[in-house]
Amino acid sequence: MASRNLDWQVALAGECMASRPFAMHDDPASMAVVDLLRNADMTYAHLEMNLADYGELAFAARGDWLGSFMMADPQVARDLTWAGIDIMSLAHNHSMDFGEPGEEFSFQMPGDQSTRGSNVFVAGDRFEIQSSCHTRDLEGNLRSIDEARKMADFVVIAHHFNIADGKRGDKTPMFVREFAHAAIDAGADIYVGHGWHSTLGIELYKGKPIVYAPR
Repeated sequence: MASRNLDWQVALAGECMASRPFAMHDDPASMAVVDLLRNADMTYAHLEMNLADYGELAFAARGDWLGSFMMADPQVARDLTWAGIDIMSLAHNHSMDFGEPGEEFSFQMPGDQSTRGSNVFVAGDRFEIQSSCHTRDLEGNLRSIDEARKMADFVVIAHHFNIADGKRGDKTPMFVREFAHAAIDAGADIYVGHGWHSTLGIELYKGKPIVYAPR
């Protein structure tokens, strides 16, 4: 990648769901991945977990134990740094699994914000589901991207989403494509999406990569 006349080697990872420390493992397959992450100029991943001491958080904030409640040993944060990850985003649908205390523990690590999509239904001649970005959310995020572009040599936009246009499959939602293109137009060098728990397409838009969902 070239940005502001600089060459960058960038590594992108999807959702990290490591609940226990892992830096003690030194098998060749694991270390090959670690070497790839470490050797990049910048490595990004998304933390699909909360970080806290289980003893501090004795109950699930949603009022029951149905579903998945994502919690990781705080040592995992240090292990992710050991693995070569430079920056992580934290905004996701599990952020409030353990209420504000769980979120506060997690925010001890720096994170990035994601945008929300808003589904709108309009009467028409045929049934179809379309989605678009909430106007104020989009404007606010694009302002932040423009500010980042002015202050940084390289800008990566991380977007956590899991809302589909109808039945979930391998088609990127319309609001996601809209935001990804707008992010590049606003000055981002790379867009990376996550939250789909499956792979979506990769697009080159104006010469810059859009990775809709690495996994």
